[in-house]
Amino acid sequence: MSTRAELFPGLPRDPNRAAAHILTEKEQQFVKLCAKGVTPAKAAVQVFGPAKSNLGRELLRRPAVKHALMKAYRQLEQTHHMSRSKVMEGFKRAADMAEQLADPMAMISAYREMGKMCGYYAVETKKVEVSVSGQIGIKKLNALSDAELMKLAKGEVLEGEFAQVVGEEAGDESPGALSDFDQDVIDAINAGDDD
Repeated sequence: MSTRAELFPGLPRDPNRAAAHILTEKEQQFVKLCAKGVTPAKAAVQVFGPAKSNLGRELLRRPAVKHALMKAYRQLEQTHHMSRSKVMEGFKRAADMAEQLADPMAMISAYREMGKMCGYYAVETKKVEVSVSGQIGIKKLNALSDAELMKLAKGEVLEGEFAQVVGEEAGDESPGALSDFDQDVIDAINAGDDD
């Protein structure tokens, strides 16, 4: 009995591995655009349509797309005779020229780019935190009817009473202290009174 490799000498040994690197026509277009420098989101919109702008990140996670993009980048490096070390040398020369010209901003810029290439900068993460008092304020606003929200937007007084505590009286420990969200709502109401 013949082995698969003997029967089909041109095929790779593992059929799953070969299938993993096959791209659809649209994925190929996406890879070409990304290799040209188009952002993944814009490339996804151009290839898949405006409703698919979030698809760019998902495509970049697919092994076949990753592999094709890395291959395209390697081809670009070979075509333009570039490498990481040549780019780093260019930044170093730029920093040296900036130093000779006494241009500190250009020096900082060149060194910043070298630092990025070397991975010296931590990945930036931004975190948005909503305080409990802010959530309570949002719940209060969500509980209002459309008519009450319109009154609030126009600066009209809603049913009920409230007092604004300002200055040292409104310490963090004070139960009557306003949250930042509450203060923003009051400021918005007061700004509406000026009109």
